[in-house]
Amino acid sequence: NVYDWRRENVNTLIKGLGEIIRTKNESKDVKCAFGISPAARWAPTVQACSSEPYRGAEGGMSGSCNNYYSYSDLYANTKKWVEEEWIDYILPQAYTFLSNTYRDIVDWWTDVVKNTSVRLYAGTSLGSLEEWGSTSTLEISHQIRYNNATQNAVEGYSLFSYKNLVNGLGEKGIKNVK
Repeated sequence: NVYDWRRENVNTLIKGLGEIIRTKNESKDVKCAFGISPAARWAPTVQACSSEPYRGAEGGMSGSCNNYYSYSDLYANTKKWVEEEWIDYILPQAYTFLSNTYRDIVDWWTDVVKNTSVRLYAGTSLGSLEEWGSTSTLEISHQIRYNNATQNAVEGYSLFSYKNLVNGLGEKGIKNVK
C-alpha cells in the first residue's frame, strides 16, 4: 500500500545515509554520529486503530490512534532504524509532563534500544515552560532524575531550543533556573 511504500522509501534514505556516514567515519580522525529526533511516539497498537489499521503496528505504543506518530504520520519507521542499527542515537521529542505520558515514552524507547548499540537520549521542549506554569523548572529536574533511574537506558538529555533557553524563560530569565 502507499503507506508502506512511503515508509520503505524513507527507510532506504536512512539506511543509505547511515552507511555513508559509517564509511566516512572509518577514514577520518573526526567521527560523526548519525541520529534522529523523531516524534516521541512511534506507532499505535493495531488494536487501538481497528478503524484505521494502516496507522497501527505490531509492538506499537499504548494510547489513542489519534496521537501524532512517526510511523503513521511521518512514514518514519524509527523503531526499525534502532533495531537494524542504521542510526547511532535516537532522541524522541518527549515534550510532555513526567506525570502525563513522559514515563511511558521513555520506558517504551528504553525497551526498543535494549540489546542494540543505539544510544537513547531524551528531549524536552523549553518552549513549553510557560505552558507548564511555575513548576516548569522542577519538571525538568524531575525528568532528568527519572532519566537517570537505573531501569532506563537514557544516556543524555536535550533541551530544545537554544533560543528558548536564552530568551524563553519568562521575565526572570535563565539565571533563575535551579
